Amino acid sequence: MNEMGIAGWLFHRSILNDQTMKQLELPSVCKSLGVKTIELGSSFFPTQNTQYLNQLRAALQEHGVSVRSIAVDMGDIANADAATRRTDIEGLKQWFYVARAIGSEAIRVNSGAASPTDHAAIDRICDGYSELAAEAAHTEIYLMIENHGGASADPKNIQTFLDRVDSPWFKACPDTGNFID
Repeated sequence: MNEMGIAGWLFHRSILNDQTMKQLELPSVCKSLGVKTIELGSSFFPTQNTQYLNQLRAALQEHGVSVRSIAVDMGDIANADAATRRTDIEGLKQWFYVARAIGSEAIRVNSGAASPTDHAAIDRICDGYSELAAEAAHTEIYLMIENHGGASADPKNIQTFLDRVDSPWFKACPDTGNFID
């Protein structure tokens, strides 16, 4: 049977800009639309505390909605500054545990702001994805690449990342509308 899923980003204006909706309402809205699967955005989470995550998981279960992934829009694993990159990687790791808490299968992470031709940055990105893929294996939550610009704007780099990291817990979820023609 076919199942329709949507990206929660569809509601970003209501949640983030107008603040006429809260993420906790998304499961009910999805059910009313006949949608059983959603991707949430990290920016929709007002907190990562356990009380909120329990409320979100309960709302998802109550309305029969599953979370396929969380688009994590923070961090820069391409950053040349090692200390900043370390902080960003540690911040990204927290999202694996958020995903586990609410029953999400995966998190989706950007590669960072580096140029698609910056070979040193590509090495840093591969190292970052390798470390995150190890955390993915540990938590049994998939890590996916997002291609919102930077080095991942070139599909060849996405293949390079996948080949060099070489983990069954590391996948691609490219948005073809993000590739430069």
